[in-house]
Amino acid sequence: MNLSSLVSASAARMPSRPALIVGGRVCTYAQLEEATARTAESLRVAGVVPGRKIALAAPNGPEFVAAMLGILRCGAIAVPCPADMQAPERAAMLEMVRCEYDLSLAKSGDAGTIIRPLTDRAAQPMHLSPTTCLASDPVDERLVAVDASNIRFTSGTTASFKGVVLSHGGIHDRIIAANQALRIGEDDVIFFALPMAHHFAVSVMLHLSVGATIVTGSLFLGDSMIRQVREHRATVLYSTPVTYRVMAEAPHVDPEAFRSVRLAISTAMALPPAVAIRFEESCRVPLLQALGIIEVGMPIMNLPRPDRQHHALGRLIDSFRARVVDEQGNDVPAGEAGELWLEGPGMLAAYYAPWRTQEEILHDGWFRTGDVVRRDSAGSFFLMGRSKDVINVGGTKVFPIEVEEVLHAHEAVAEAVVIRMPNDLLGEVPAAVVELHPGHATTAEALLDYCRGHLSTFKLPRSIRIVAQLPRTHSGKVARAQVAPAGILP
Repeated sequence: MNLSSLVSASAARMPSRPALIVGGRVCTYAQLEEATARTAESLRVAGVVPGRKIALAAPNGPEFVAAMLGILRCGAIAVPCPADMQAPERAAMLEMVRCEYDLSLAKSGDAGTIIRPLTDRAAQPMHLSPTTCLASDPVDERLVAVDASNIRFTSGTTASFKGVVLSHGGIHDRIIAANQALRIGEDDVIFFALPMAHHFAVSVMLHLSVGATIVTGSLFLGDSMIRQVREHRATVLYSTPVTYRVMAEAPHVDPEAFRSVRLAISTAMALPPAVAIRFEESCRVPLLQALGIIEVGMPIMNLPRPDRQHHALGRLIDSFRARVVDEQGNDVPAGEAGELWLEGPGMLAAYYAPWRTQEEILHDGWFRTGDVVRRDSAGSFFLMGRSKDVINVGGTKVFPIEVEEVLHAHEAVAEAVVIRMPNDLLGEVPAAVVELHPGHATTAEALLDYCRGHLSTFKLPRSIRIVAQLPRTHSGKVARAQVAPAGILP
């Protein structure tokens, strides 16, 4: 199967329904289907054959979606990149996966193939250019063999990103599994405030496959986002904790603006309990956390239920299985911390550069996430951190998230990252780097006093630095590797 056929089916059922709304611009399903077909044909005419890799960079909107679907329809493999990615990062990414073509918004003076997916007055043309890899590299038959649809990256830093190969069938299986829990339908209007380059494979495809309408929101502009939610009568919100915090703290937030909303979904990073509680109190909408893993999908969600706990990741959705294991791979009892292993539909097909097959990656069918969690007797999972980030304080483990959650609960703290710092006596100790809310002020000493009232002595950060802004990846996550106790590394 080809993923683009799912959107074609929606267009056949409801051609005049809006598929995408960006500002005042509306793209119906019929227009999106026409744009997809036009893009696919333009790529074929330009010489693109099945199995070729095409890097795609464009902002959220109809051009990006039509380009993605057109790439898939002609049998090529999409390599979506953030539109604001800097040139050195982009060059490294293209070289890493040996992309044969580069597709981006056209600029004045571009030579080569110009593709016009849409024809409305606001439409922007795309520019297709071959890379040096086209002349030297044959089609990678390994990608053809696994029915690859796109290659996604696990990190925004050139030192550590890893290409994850996802197949058409695998993404289809993920969509079905996720929607058994979310129950998105054709009557839903999705307020989508996330970069589509990072959230196309399951999120955008799920919404379009059922005929829902996607409204792309202005990122991090509280009043503007709330106006869009009200204007379009959004039924589902889909964004990051940062967005929900900004909405909840918008001046004079009116819960009536959210009357049409039945569900808000937070993904991309851990949802601080304080943010969830503040949003639900201010906007009167249930906010759930969904654990998204590029290699796996969305296996765990904190769906609304009477016994839901705000600081939990949630529970397994149907079709997935999980284990929590110790360093020897043995299952640990409920309540104890261990590494999360997952098994379910739509697992990654391979890693790219270096190539590793699914059989080489999985451990007897299980994907080892590297996340340290604990599972309670009711089946709820609680994130403790990454196994590589655990801090060993004189033989006692400290999970950064334990300290971060305390700091996040302080009224002045917008974001906190806790990392290890060398210590002559204990080996290593926690250290915190903190970003404050605009207009708030505090001191490291005051934050440490606050922590003393909530944490055991061995968990207390031995250093707290306040910085103007924490570094982030293109997906919006804090770039933990770029944070140091003395501040931000240059």
